[in-house]
Amino acid sequence: MKALYRTTIHIWTEYDPNSGVQLDDLSNLAYQAEEGEGFCDYMKSEFIDNPIAAGLNIDGQEFFDSDPPGSYT
Repeated sequence: MKALYRTTIHIWTEYDPNSGVQLDDLSNLAYQAEEGEGFCDYMKSEFIDNPIAAGLNIDGQEFFDSDPPGSYT
């Protein structure tokens, strides 16, 4: 597996995003941090040479079965 970037983000909200009541997916949570009622106080990206050794779990992830960006088959 090739190296990847891992990004950690902390988003603060007044509601529980796991409750499914208001927002329940990443894009909505990110929108709240950018434009809505949430707040992002931390974001850090790091280059990981060996994602599997760093704990990456790829089971059932479509990302790893697709062609890389910019490639056409």
